Amino acid sequence: MRIGLHEGATFWVREEDVVFPPTKYAAHSPSQEDCRPALPASTELTQENMVRELLTIYWQAWAAKTIDPDRRIRAFRIESIDRANPTEDGFELLATVSLQAVPPLYLRSAWLEGVGEYAADGWVLNKLFYVHIVRDGEVYSIDTLKAR
Repeated sequence: MRIGLHEGATFWVREEDVVFPPTKYAAHSPSQEDCRPALPASTELTQENMVRELLTIYWQAWAAKTIDPDRRIRAFRIESIDRANPTEDGFELLATVSLQAVPPLYLRSAWLEGVGEYAADGWVLNKLFYVHIVRDGEVYSIDTLKAR
């Protein structure tokens, strides 16, 4: 199927990626709770595995079908996590993540902004994120996650 977003511009998309009638989306972005996943402070995970788990929960929220496709991701890979530095209330680190935007919107996806390499099939490779994990009582959670 061929569609056009602008006059004179056309793109090839798979029919299964086009939905009629248009879907109403519950949210432009995940809820505040989804963006602050938490793990019990008593967890026996290593610091790196705790970060991987928190980031996995976080990115899964961005893949939910209720998220506006312009912001939604189809897939993600946590490529690396740099060694964490302690802070007064937890620790901070840099994480490198690759994200795949939902077609046919990758050409205008918000995920193209900032650091990262655009690749085939809507992948934005090696996006660098600053992550601040805090311990609040009996839980660890993501306090800040910003693209660098």
